[in-house]
Amino acid sequence: MCVSFTSVAAMAAPPVLPVTGPAKPVPGWTDYCRRNPNACSSDIVPDQILTYDAGLLGLLERVDRQVNHGIEQITDRVHWGVEDRWDLPTDGKGDCEDLAILKRKLLMDAGLPRSALPLLIGWTPDDEGHTVLLVRTDRGDLVLDDRNDDILSWCETPYRFVERQSNTSESEWVSVFGEKKPADCRIERTKRP
Repeated sequence: MCVSFTSVAAMAAPPVLPVTGPAKPVPGWTDYCRRNPNACSSDIVPDQILTYDAGLLGLLERVDRQVNHGIEQITDRVHWGVEDRWDLPTDGKGDCEDLAILKRKLLMDAGLPRSALPLLIGWTPDDEGHTVLLVRTDRGDLVLDDRNDDILSWCETPYRFVERQSNTSESEWVSVFGEKKPADCRIERTKRP
């Protein structure tokens, strides 16, 4: 599979989820990194986006479905006896942030750069906290969600996003403005041969 990367300085295309400023790191992520220092890096990395094509779309769909259907979705309260715990679902069980972390790991293992794969946090229409994986491409920001097997633009989802990891440092987080979505934010879908 061939996936190419593009420098952000070279190209920008909507619909990109707008960043509004710095944010405090999410406590669950900070705790996860404390418990798993090899899984987290404070290194600054180049800001990259992915070239959206059939190869990338196929990889995203495979990883999204593999994780969505291969992990038993269970709350942290039931699983760990605590309100919120972020972790890789190594025992085959997890909630939204655990599945997003696993998707990110699998995509990075496939060669995608971490700066194009920030974790994204928001609120569902029922005001439940929810974490998804954002995939930054030259056709806009896409979402891999444990509640949906479709790869959607961030603004095609029903969520109100509030913060995500920074593009260049996974230990830094940024606020995002996900309240007012563009009228038409669908991406042009790439058809597989």
